[in-house]
Amino acid sequence: MTDRVEAWGGRVRSVIQEFAGGEAVAAVSEGWRGLTRNPNPVVTLFGAYDGGKSSLLKRLLVEDGKEYPNGSP
Repeated sequence: MTDRVEAWGGRVRSVIQEFAGGEAVAAVSEGWRGLTRNPNPVVTLFGAYDGGKSSLLKRLLVEDGKEYPNGSP
């Protein structure tokens, strides 16, 4: 992890500690550790309902020659 990312993570943990307490910091930290053990990239798309998030993801997958699951999760 780069120094910059580690510094950002420290700031995030400080804010969580201030507003939600130590248990929340522990839960978030464990979740982040789980992501680092995953060999696959993890992407989160944020946006308004019906804003085209799924369509964007499908388009990117198709352009890369990948398959995508049909239907809703």
